[in-house]
Order: sequence, then structure tokens, then C-alpha cells
Amino acid sequence: MPKKISINFEVNAEESGKRIDVIVSKRHPEFSRMQIKKFIELDFLSIDNQTISKVSEKASIGSKINLSGLIDAAVEDLPEDIEIEIKKQTEDFIVINKAPGIVVHPGSGNRSGTILNSLLFNFPELADLPRAGIIHRLDKDTSGLMVIARNEKAYKHLSDQISSRTVRRGYDLVVIGKTLRAGTLDFPIGRHRTVRTKQSVTEKGKEAITKFKVLEFLGFYTYIRAYLETGRTHQIRVHFSHIKHPLVGDKTYGTSQRFAKNTSDDLKDFIIKFPRQALHARELSFIDPSTNETVNFESEIPEDFQSLLDRLKTNENLT
Repeated sequence: MPKKISINFEVNAEESGKRIDVIVSKRHPEFSRMQIKKFIELDFLSIDNQTISKVSEKASIGSKINLSGLIDAAVEDLPEDIEIEIKKQTEDFIVINKAPGIVVHPGSGNRSGTILNSLLFNFPELADLPRAGIIHRLDKDTSGLMVIARNEKAYKHLSDQISSRTVRRGYDLVVIGKTLRAGTLDFPIGRHRTVRTKQSVTEKGKEAITKFKVLEFLGFYTYIRAYLETGRTHQIRVHFSHIKHPLVGDKTYGTSQRFAKNTSDDLKDFIIKFPRQALHARELSFIDPSTNETVNFESEIPEDFQSLLDRLKTNENLT
């Protein structure tokens, strides 16, 4: 069903001289810059009562911005009855525990069977929100906690928290080799120069910071808790691969180093059959949009991940 939007604001000093699509998307992160471009094509956007025709149009301090018109529902994907584990739901947000092997957003080759399709089935009102209210994503083969907004106010509130780095996201992972007991990985990440589906550490990339501490040394493997200061695509996987400690089971960033030294043949066989990268979103903390209080969530280690930990603790690996 079409939905009416009506947004009015004045450009401030920090925004002055910037492109209109940048200004509006910063003010209203529920709209992507592609959506704003579409709004301009539909004559929905004006500066000082003058309809604009280009996204490159710039605004000055004090300029009055108006965005108004009828838009279609934000999400056009179909709802599907797919089971998801809900850890908590309020009027403002939903926290889910994602299983490994399920894609978050529909995309090329994955138009159905995703977390988004499931959310639309269980919470139909999310069709009015960008990306069905999904605030951050996990890779297909990463398990664990995600937060979803249930209304526009909560969507903006939680998106702003991601931008300001006040959302705390802790991940459990197992890497190949022995790392330092704790550290900070501060390496910029951008798209891989030749393989466009991958990311890599590059001077031209965006700031990417991962902090970590060792939970347990498991022979020549290391069980780690990592915290994201930023949220770049594949950040943890890229960072640990860059320091020569790729995640166990990572078929994208760990192909050149699949096992640690002294790994027995039986353990090698177990790791080869492990179905995914050993990465689980264990902790999630953020500010409740209604109460302004910090809420904390923790997810248990999934069965396949626990089996890996148990296997690495055997005497075969520890000798």
C-alpha cells in the first residue's frame, strides 16, 4: 500500500555546500541514496520551494528542504513461513538468533528463503521499513544475534547508534595458529582489487577496527572473542586473514592456510568437513529507543561450533 511521506528541515552549517542526496540520507538513514535519487526523479524533493532534478544539487545553510509524496512499501519481497529464533521482541525492536546457512537479505541467486522473507511473514508491518527493519547483517554462514527495528523512529535510533559506534557487538571465533593474548586490528578495508566479491586490507579502504582477546588456546588453534568498532563487510574474517590467522573453515579468506602445524589427519578431516567459517555473533548491546537504557543479549554457542571446540581440545591436537 502506498505511504505518504512529508519531511521538512533547514540545512545547517555542517551540511552547507554538500550534495542534497548526502544531506537527506544523513538526516534520514531510512532512505538510501538510490531511493533519494528516485524521489528526485518523481519531483518529490525541493530546495526553497524549487523542485530539483539532479542528485548533485547542493544546498546552502538555512535552505529549506522539503521531501513529500506517495511511495510504495519499502520492501517488495514476499513473506515466507521460515522459522527463526526470537530472543526478544518489544514494540520497537526484535532480537533474533540467526542460524548458520541462511542468507539475511534477498539478492542475486537468493530471492527467497532469507531472514528478510521470514520477518515479513512474522511481522508484516516491516514491509514499510527499509530492508524490513534490518539494522545490520551477518554473513550467510555466520550465526548469532541481530537486531531489527519495528518502526521508523526505532529504525533511525538504532541506525544512528550503529553510525556512532555505540552498539556493542561481540563475536566468538576460532582461528588457525596462536595469536597474541589481546590486541587491536586497525587496518582499512575495501573491495578486493581483482575479486569483486571479496574484501581486502587496502590503503584506499575505509577505517576498520577490531579489538580481540583470547578465550582459550587450543593447541595450535585459538578461541577468540572479538568486538567490532566499525562494521565493514567481512571485517573480522579479513582482519584475521591479514595477520595470517584465518578463521577455521573460511573458504573465502582461508584457502591458503587451512590447518595449523602438527594437525593430525583425523583433525584435518574434521576441519575439512566443518560446514562454515567458525564465527558466531555472541554478544549484542544497544540503547533501547524507548527507555534510553542499555539492553544486553547473549547467544549460546551453536552445536556445530561447540563440536569444533570439543574436537580441538582432544589430546591429538594438544600434543
